[in-house]
Amino acid sequence: VITVYACSAGPPDIMTDILPDWTIDIPYSQQLIADGGNGTLTWSDKNGDLVGTGLSLSTDGLLSGTPDSGGQISFTAMVVDEGKASDEKLFTFMINDAISITTDNLPGWTVAFPYSQALEYTGGTNPTAWSDKNNDLNGSGLSLSSDGTISGTPNSTGILSFIARIVDAAGAADEKPFEIAINPHPVILMSSLPEWTEGRPYSQTLGAFGGTAPLVWIDLNNDLNGTGLTLSANGLLSGTPNSSGEISFTARVTDAAAASDTKGLNIDINPPLQIVTSELPDWTEGIPYSIALTSTGGTTPIVWDDKYDVLDGTGLALSSSGDLTGTPTAVGPIDLTVNVSDAASDIDEKIYDFTMNPAVAVTTDSLPDGGEGVAYSQQLESSGGTGVKTWSDKNGDLVSTGLSLSSTGLLSGMPIQPGVINFTAMVEDAVGSFDESVFDLQISASFICGDANGDEALNIFDITFVIAFLYLDGPAPDPEASADVDNTGTINIFDITYLIAYLYMGGPAPNCP
Repeated sequence: VITVYACSAGPPDIMTDILPDWTIDIPYSQQLIADGGNGTLTWSDKNGDLVGTGLSLSTDGLLSGTPDSGGQISFTAMVVDEGKASDEKLFTFMINDAISITTDNLPGWTVAFPYSQALEYTGGTNPTAWSDKNNDLNGSGLSLSSDGTISGTPNSTGILSFIARIVDAAGAADEKPFEIAINPHPVILMSSLPEWTEGRPYSQTLGAFGGTAPLVWIDLNNDLNGTGLTLSANGLLSGTPNSSGEISFTARVTDAAAASDTKGLNIDINPPLQIVTSELPDWTEGIPYSIALTSTGGTTPIVWDDKYDVLDGTGLALSSSGDLTGTPTAVGPIDLTVNVSDAASDIDEKIYDFTMNPAVAVTTDSLPDGGEGVAYSQQLESSGGTGVKTWSDKNGDLVSTGLSLSSTGLLSGMPIQPGVINFTAMVEDAVGSFDESVFDLQISASFICGDANGDEALNIFDITFVIAFLYLDGPAPDPEASADVDNTGTINIFDITYLIAYLYMGGPAPNCP
């Protein structure tokens, strides 16, 4: 049987030029179109290339299914009409990986400064469209455009939370929650900087509140040039100041959003530490000692120290504030090395040589007797003590005696009456050590030796006066010692013969006690 077709339309011609790319795991459906041909057109995957791709080509030309793997698909579509005329075409298209948002987090920013950040993704099939899923950005000053750009000017501080969603041409989607920290404007915290010492290494980190990291610091006007200090980008003010005085500079901090703050700061640089006290005074054992050592320059706190602990066992101690105090318990020289340091670790030291003397002691044991109306002079002596020693009549017992004790310890004058003078001599040194001693000074009456009758003449009447006293119960000589011309301590016949020999025989002069 021969079938003859009249008015043939010619062989079929596949009109579909390209097939769209697609996304894995998303249902695919694309109708292939052909022109011409006679009768019913029948389509087929000529070489079976679609097997295993999740897609298939139906006899009516519908390419459909759900691609289950990514990559390029190439297959030859064939169309045949009822007269066995055919056409074929090689199609190549891409099955993309699932769409996935790859941006993990968004950088923080600073309030009132323009923000712009593009979200990124992989996979999917273009075109794609982004959205703020729950419109959480409304009212924040920021928005998410369809191309994935978050932009705008944040109008308040805090944490902005939203869910970003992306959808591709195949209807594949991904979403991810994000937070953006909106920080306050940066503010320099410190209003002052700690003082320091010339020539000592300085290191101080400036601080700021707010802003978006990284914060970058500068010495705005380069005022630190020539001072020995520099300000690094991370806010470290460091170096070694090369002169004393005030250093003034303007610090500026700028954050990642170009927000900034500026503040003028000052640093007082002190001269190097130097001990001023040139020497320490000698002192006396047992007397409280208190000397404040002083220094100039340096940065507080200033700390003093007995470098080699030589004060141990002396009764003295040096406090951290520089007070040398205590009550010396031993005598002898002290070689003290004093160390002083400041907050900048600047150091000075000085050696002091001073002596702890024994306590003052009166060394004069007794005083020779004196005579009424006879000039008297005797130097009192002492040992020990520090500096000038001053003597005194402690209780004023010498008043009206005709004698006085000078500050140098000279007992002098002319006793005005006979008897015993009892007084307390006290000697004190320059630091308050003192000693005292009680003296009994015998003052003899004033008379002419041999003038027994008191007529102020030496003659025969004195001889008869002594004879009457010894043998006739006559009055006693006044004083009796005036008749003891041989200085034996007893008045007897020998004193009479002594006077006779002196007056009439050229004998020796009377020698009364």
